[in-house]
Amino acid sequence: MRQILHIFQKDVHRHRPEIFISLSFLGLYIWITLRSSGRFETALFSGVGVSSWLLPWFSAESIPPLMVLFWIFLAVRLVQGEPLIGDRQWWVTKPYEWWELLAAKELFFAVFISLPLFFAQLYLLHHAGFPVLSNLGAVLYTQLTLAWLLFVTGTGLGCLTKNLWQAALAAVAALVVGAVVASLLQKIPNSSMSSSVGSVRDAATGLIASALFVGAIGWQYARRKKWNARCLLLIGAAVYFVPSALTPYAKLVEKKYPLVDSSVAPVQFTLVKIPQSKEPSKKLPYPMSYIPDVTFGVPLSVSGIAAGHLVRVDGTRVHIESSSAPKLDLDWQSNGAAEWPNQQSGLMFSLRGNDFNNLKSQPVGLQIELALTEFEETEARDITLGEDKFWDKNLGFCHLDERNPSVMTCIQALTAPRFTATFDPTTSQCEAPEDEKSFFDNRISHAGRFSSSSISLLSPVENYQIFFAAGDWWWDFGKYGLPLRKRIFLCPGAKVRLAVPQAKGQVRIKMQLDGVRLGDFLNGRFP
Repeated sequence: MRQILHIFQKDVHRHRPEIFISLSFLGLYIWITLRSSGRFETALFSGVGVSSWLLPWFSAESIPPLMVLFWIFLAVRLVQGEPLIGDRQWWVTKPYEWWELLAAKELFFAVFISLPLFFAQLYLLHHAGFPVLSNLGAVLYTQLTLAWLLFVTGTGLGCLTKNLWQAALAAVAALVVGAVVASLLQKIPNSSMSSSVGSVRDAATGLIASALFVGAIGWQYARRKKWNARCLLLIGAAVYFVPSALTPYAKLVEKKYPLVDSSVAPVQFTLVKIPQSKEPSKKLPYPMSYIPDVTFGVPLSVSGIAAGHLVRVDGTRVHIESSSAPKLDLDWQSNGAAEWPNQQSGLMFSLRGNDFNNLKSQPVGLQIELALTEFEETEARDITLGEDKFWDKNLGFCHLDERNPSVMTCIQALTAPRFTATFDPTTSQCEAPEDEKSFFDNRISHAGRFSSSSISLLSPVENYQIFFAAGDWWWDFGKYGLPLRKRIFLCPGAKVRLAVPQAKGQVRIKMQLDGVRLGDFLNGRFP
């Protein structure tokens, strides 16, 4: 223990400037988080007269990644203080044990990164009005996750490279290779359904890859065999990515979502006839074949959903049949749209511009396959929207959005909750401004989130929005021949019905649409 503290004391003395910069970044992060809470202007110096070109570098979106990048830089500098590669490994002549050296580095991270961030997170929780003790375990979990990421990236770069220049090159190379691999994985058929058919194998490969990453770092400290450690690191990356390339996603979808007849499905869809635009359509200044992907939507009427239930479309698969071209299989595409009782919906698909250009004007047959999850609303209750910030035990602290009357903005401790929300304008006294009444709808509208999620390892307060929409596929055309969608008008005193969605089961259905012209479904009505 004495040796660990000795190395720690030496590192503190040597890296005082970096410690100061790290704590300054954390202070800026706390300041801007408090200052921008509930505001639209997230720039640190907005309204202070600072030149606008500086604002993107000092905002609630830019400070966290800059701070994390500096922590990785600090970790590399700290580890390379006792180099593990090259001919300047002076520390091997000292009475150092490798595990004491590694422990001293991790103690430095804990004292000057994890501990200040931990207290900052507790302060932000308290300032936002959330209890600290009941959220302490979740905060510690985010701390461990962030510490592991910094350990793998910072310590890994530092111990497997000779100097900062090599570390920078290795980081750039890793980012390029990662981007290429991610791009290739996206081209794997049906891979967009990976999140919907995740299995225990995904967790197992993640744990094995993590163990190999940590093992590579430990091996380098213990034996200083850089190529062996680097190979182990690459094996860990392969263990993480290769199974994704070999996964039969289509078969997993078929297994998780058993095929049922449409008549017994929890929802029925019917094609909606599209009214013609009153305005002449505009021509594109370039052929449609120049566009890599064209998105079009099929308007459908939704029926058959039981009261108190809803259905989420997890994925769509479309086969296109025509008399002049081979049958096209668009593979499974992730969707996520929620379907509510007695609504209309639009199923969106993407098609290569070249294929769309060849098929848009002729009647084709669409065989649509849908992967569905049925939910039941539980623990239903009504809440009344407040004039200012108001509290709900599930949603957290919420307030009506100042810019969009269809939106509620909320904050919750650590994770955004699961919920469904229903608003009936006919039971409220909400009156839209006289000159904007034509833009607002008076039908029942819905919003929902079906899983608790958090994307931040730094902020203990999760910001999210609840957007209400009637769910109809509106084909009212505006001045430029583009489709318009009406909005919902919320106001203080209105009642919103909240519930917690519980999954009841997954099924898969098929439906056939014949004599369809894809050109009728193109957004913007380009011929």
